[in-house]
Amino acid sequence: MAVGRRGGTGPRRLGHTGLPSGGQPWPRIWWCPVGLSALLPLHAAGHHADGGPDTVLDRVVSSYTATIRALAHSDRARSRPRQAASVLVVSVPDAPGAPPLPGAAAEARVLERLLPAATILRSPGHATVIEALPQHEITHFACHGVADLLTSTENRLLLHDHRERPLTVTAISGLRLDHGELAYLSACSVTHTTAFHADETAHLTAAFQLAGYRAVVGTLWPVNDRAAAMITEDFYRGLLGPGTSDPDPTLAATALHHAVRAHRARHPALPTQWAAHVHHGR
Repeated sequence: MAVGRRGGTGPRRLGHTGLPSGGQPWPRIWWCPVGLSALLPLHAAGHHADGGPDTVLDRVVSSYTATIRALAHSDRARSRPRQAASVLVVSVPDAPGAPPLPGAAAEARVLERLLPAATILRSPGHATVIEALPQHEITHFACHGVADLLTSTENRLLLHDHRERPLTVTAISGLRLDHGELAYLSACSVTHTTAFHADETAHLTAAFQLAGYRAVVGTLWPVNDRAAAMITEDFYRGLLGPGTSDPDPTLAATALHHAVRAHRARHPALPTQWAAHVHHGR
């Protein structure tokens, strides 16, 4: 079900292309899928092949929430005014026992160029990441994600020591990251659930929300390595204002929306490449 729609102060008029006219903000909608609908990319519904406006992606900026309570938690007031956001990048292209992930290294290089003040952790272990998370408002993971089909709380991100200390849903949701603004999980299937767990919220994206992040970007299924890197670059460019390297995490939903639309324009017939990315929270 759609739980809300917002975008400015008045009704929105759409032109023949489905784009907001007159420079008005895009309308906003939050999806709270239940049951088997949680398996579907509701934000990508519509007739994309004909190039017309009959798609959700061409009409609204979509976000998701696992529960109404989670959305309210994301909307809570912060204890301090917004300031320049500190950025942490966790890049693991070579997790032991996993296929090489050159796109993770490429993403780290892109973000190092776009965000020169960012802290870059290359192939770190569990303890290093857990210690670094509370010190940054924005965290970007570029690594493998594993969805456990039997025990959803064991869904995990693969750090360098994942065999000894896995970074699981349980471990993440138990953290208290009260200053977390945005977590971007550039990893496979971090918002994945199965027909057996469709009514549960035990996936990695929800875990980062529970830990305290106001907004989380994740994926519904395994994503192409190159596509993930391109969407990442477009997303972070969307967070930056003209002439600044200070990302604004409040722009995350709109930035992802436009990054996904840009990649759809490159590969309109391959929704598996661009429809997996989803925004949760505010």
